[in-house]
Amino acid sequence: MTWMVGQSESHAELTLTPPQLGKVEVSITVSGEQTSAQIVAATPAARELIEQSLPRLREVLAQSGINLGQT
Repeated sequence: MTWMVGQSESHAELTLTPPQLGKVEVSITVSGEQTSAQIVAATPAARELIEQSLPRLREVLAQSGINLGQT
């Protein structure tokens, strides 16, 4: 995992390689009060699992006061 902190922007990258799903890359950028995340899945199976998990992710983030925007 790499984490870079600039003047008012922070960026983190995480690469996961679960054997049964292939490579999954997660990139998170914080700029001021806005946070964006990009998830790139190398296989259709990984993409499907991520898409199936989005409702739960939305729920968990909402409990912390975070609104999940465009997904």
